Amino acid sequence: MHRWAGVLLALLMNGFLVGQMWVVRGAALSPGPAEAVVVREDEVHRRPVKAGERTVLEVSTTGLLEVVVYERTGDARELEEFRAGRVPRTAKVFSQVRELSYPLSSVTDTEFYVRVRHLRPGETRLRYVPGLVDEAMARLRKGENLVRNRGVVVVEGGRLTMPVYQLVPGTVVRVEVQSGRGVVGLLKTRDYLDVRDGRATVAGRCTPQACVEASSGRAVLEVAVGDYDDRYLVAEGQGLVFTYRVVATPEVLNHISSCT
Repeated sequence: MHRWAGVLLALLMNGFLVGQMWVVRGAALSPGPAEAVVVREDEVHRRPVKAGERTVLEVSTTGLLEVVVYERTGDARELEEFRAGRVPRTAKVFSQVRELSYPLSSVTDTEFYVRVRHLRPGETRLRYVPGLVDEAMARLRKGENLVRNRGVVVVEGGRLTMPVYQLVPGTVVRVEVQSGRGVVGLLKTRDYLDVRDGRATVAGRCTPQACVEASSGRAVLEVAVGDYDDRYLVAEGQGLVFTYRVVATPEVLNHISSCT
């Protein structure tokens, strides 16, 4: 009898230890609230988000990144495309970023996939800051502005183009050149396509209301969005570092029902 009791105790202890191993491994793969994960290689992270949650993805690096955010749509081909390293049409792409903040939220339970690809090696930190859609909407209803997404972008030479997301009337986009030389423009779709396809130059499509040029030191551009036309960041320069912020003012409450 005592022999079987000893065996049972040993089995229970082994089960406890195995359970502890899975808890530790699970904690490492799924960081707690606002806990940073250090990423040194290219990685894909899966993040479940429940209806009503507004989890802010924050990424920063000592190198340079491309970050792709894909919300699962139920289209198996899109997910397969993403897992193969391509960019589905519904994905959000952030190019040549040193820092990024972007909310993961939905009106239904969903899954987001975040791909971090190093364009220049470095130590990268990724974290998820929990919150609620209702909390963001409450700030707007109180008359406060809300930063919907932001980033720090580096242009080391040549041209960069990147869509700007979460734009509705009542939004303000603020671009601030921190260092380097070059031009940064916030172009509407037609002007962007003309530049992309070689029918026009950035300088040829720039106006003081849509572009900022920096020869040395800081320069600031602020654009108030009054329509639903898409905008694209288009930048040319050498050693150009700039920040952008997409800021919702209380006016957006006339145009959105939920801050997703």
